[in-house]
Amino acid sequence: MWIASAALSNSSSVENVRLTFFEDRLMEVIVYFKDTSVKKLNQLKKKLEDTYNTTPKSPDGTTETVFKTYRFETPGTSITLRRITKIGKTELYIQYLHKKLHRKFLASVRKN
Repeated sequence: MWIASAALSNSSSVENVRLTFFEDRLMEVIVYFKDTSVKKLNQLKKKLEDTYNTTPKSPDGTTETVFKTYRFETPGTSITLRRITKIGKTELYIQYLHKKLHRKFLASVRKN
């Protein structure tokens, strides 16, 4: 796992980026944003919908009361947009996860 203290593109809106590798391949990218507002969440959701031409799935308000999660299914990659309110802190991030590598990773963990 590798954590960058800024976006590789020098974007001023990114707090940090986390990269996870498995079998020498990039398996996961998580981008944490500085602006954690609901407005930013909605902007990112709209951008992902437009970019991937898909509507996300999201739990209803009965299971998520202090955070919001949107899951976008795309070929080969799972994309999760999430805003979590914790004690004294709110996080907003997008996670890109390579499905096939993640399944292999989980299988290798189960073996051990």
